[in-house]
Amino acid sequence: MQTTNDIPFILHKLNTIGYKVCPPIPQRIFAQWALFYLISGEVLMESEKRQMLIKGHSYILVPPDIPFSINYYNNSIGYMGRFDENFLKDRNHKSLLVRTAVNIIVATEDQGFTDELMFKLFRSQNDIKSTQCALDMMLQQIDSDLPIAFSPNNKLCNDFLDLIFEKGKSILSVSTYAAILGISANHLNRTVKANTGKSTGEWIDIARVTAAKVLLLNEKLSIIDIATEIGLRDQSYFARFFKKQTGLTPTEFRTNAKSKKA
Repeated sequence: MQTTNDIPFILHKLNTIGYKVCPPIPQRIFAQWALFYLISGEVLMESEKRQMLIKGHSYILVPPDIPFSINYYNNSIGYMGRFDENFLKDRNHKSLLVRTAVNIIVATEDQGFTDELMFKLFRSQNDIKSTQCALDMMLQQIDSDLPIAFSPNNKLCNDFLDLIFEKGKSILSVSTYAAILGISANHLNRTVKANTGKSTGEWIDIARVTAAKVLLLNEKLSIIDIATEIGLRDQSYFARFFKKQTGLTPTEFRTNAKSKKA
């Protein structure tokens, strides 16, 4: 039987618009190149202890054997898949030399072309020659934009995101994170807002909801224990907060998740 790792190229549609039950993707490692392309929305990826906030009209390219996970989706529309380097017609692309996950931002004038190219890749998966040609064009484009991909992100912002999405850690207040990072809360908020478009408080809310979704999948944990774990000690406030963020109460989310498993 052929497994997905035996398939030289595979591409799926990504659509989290209106997704009420959207837990993060746990860490995984592939023997092939992992590929994401966002047409719109946001994805927060973690790879090798680095947080990468990906926005619309961007690629994510992850080399083989490099671990990565997805911590957060927001109305994400695009594609995700994998390809085997040996499947390519041309293996001399400089993008194939990277040894870490990279975010490649598509130039404004190329965005329409890139959207069409990725749609062609999705539609032509059963046509080897067409797929190889489209992959070659995609990698040529990524090659031309690699200097953007390697531009250093703001370290303070990344350190903050690392802290709030750290697995197994309670989620704290803005002032506490600022103290840990040795700066004022105002400076932290200005830096995070300037680099991500969201305030520190908004990111903390996102981290809390993301952690709560994962914890709610464990039926042995009570709602109050989960509320405490994510830094909200009042169960009724947690229920209101969670519903505002997801459209569901914690109990409804847990019930829906359980029914999907059945």
